[in-house]
Amino acid sequence: MNTDELSGVIDTVAAAPFRPDGWTDALRAMARISGGWGGQLIVQAKERLEFNSVVTLPREAFDDYVKHGSNDIS
Repeated sequence: MNTDELSGVIDTVAAAPFRPDGWTDALRAMARISGGWGGQLIVQAKERLEFNSVVTLPREAFDDYVKHGSNDIS
């Protein structure tokens, strides 16, 4: 990783709340720069889940997630 790549990821994360697909782009950028294949961002309020974004999740993992009582509200 070089400084320009890291700066680009930092800029993508900083801009995420202000762009329609910002968090998806930020998760993908962070996964790519860290050598990963996907990412997840969870925001939990005191009494409920506020936000849960997942990128590049294999279909088998999603199916297992639903099988165990979760759902996709997208």
